[in-house]
Amino acid sequence: MVLERGELVQLSARSYDSSSPPDDDAAAYDQALAELLEALQKLEAHLASRTWLVGEALTLADVLCACSLWNMFHMVLDGPKRKALPQATRWWTACMAHPDFAAVYGKYRLCAKEQRPA
Repeated sequence: MVLERGELVQLSARSYDSSSPPDDDAAAYDQALAELLEALQKLEAHLASRTWLVGEALTLADVLCACSLWNMFHMVLDGPKRKALPQATRWWTACMAHPDFAAVYGKYRLCAKEQRPA
């Protein structure tokens, strides 16, 4: 599967939506999370036969997408969710391990427990 034009932008928007729903709206959070996980399945399929999003090396596409998913991998995508996304998790951790990412973000940590809104 190849991500269609604009799908990376949609993925970024969904990741933002699910990280900032109203604090008291669990239903909105659940809906945003479901949409994010659906979009991440497209990313998962795209990465099944690729190391990077485009080409043979880290590109701006990887940088933009990985940065937009930072909060998701830190606060939402706990172990059980990542287990369903092995390729996306592999790709994201490879991005974070790149020296240029490490220089900006430091050592990354993956979400241990989903931080749901109160």
